[in-house]
Amino acid sequence: SLSLSLSLSKLWVRNCVRSCRRDCQGSSSVSLFGCDKYFGICLPYPMEIASQSPLESRQLNLKKSFKLGIRSLLTTCSKEDFSKAFPRFTNVEQEGLHRLFIKVITSLHENMEDEFELLCTETQVGTILNTVEQYVEEQSLDPLLFDKSNYVGDVECDLSTAKNNEIQYLMGVLEKAEEQKRIINARVEQLKKGRQNFSGAADAVEKLKTSMLNYGTSNITRLHDP
Repeated sequence: SLSLSLSLSKLWVRNCVRSCRRDCQGSSSVSLFGCDKYFGICLPYPMEIASQSPLESRQLNLKKSFKLGIRSLLTTCSKEDFSKAFPRFTNVEQEGLHRLFIKVITSLHENMEDEFELLCTETQVGTILNTVEQYVEEQSLDPLLFDKSNYVGDVECDLSTAKNNEIQYLMGVLEKAEEQKRIINARVEQLKKGRQNFSGAADAVEKLKTSMLNYGTSNITRLHDP
């Protein structure tokens, strides 16, 4: 379920934070989500997060967890790896394809993040998280309230329904991203085959040209022979 996934994500993030702070003791570049050992970059600790209330922090953690999740799904590759994948292309063609690939990956990241932000706004995820936290806090402070199961159960049911709808929507977004990726790969393969066909045609023209020259030379030799 999504609740279990979020709980595991939060636990994983906490472990990364503890490991990062332990490894980077005395450093001023410790970030909320770890150092370069875990994420490739070590950013300053965001001051605005420290000033966030617990409710706002939970919303922010949800969005950060989503961004970390899509980061592992959509990854880029270096120019060296790209050159190895297309050895028959010129350097200019390889650089052009690599720039196109980077733009597509960046666009997919931005589109998925925008869709997630819009979905959170439409489904009022922040309001739901705030309501759940408020209910839990009120119940924990009320010693006379003993029958809490039904009260919390209704809230969990509503939250579960909203999250299931969110999962279905995000799965659709990911499927669209995969389809775009397949289209790009098919286009790249088409370009590779076209270049190979062009190379074969050039070789055939060169052979024909050589044959014609040899034939012309042979005829001239026959004309001059007594």
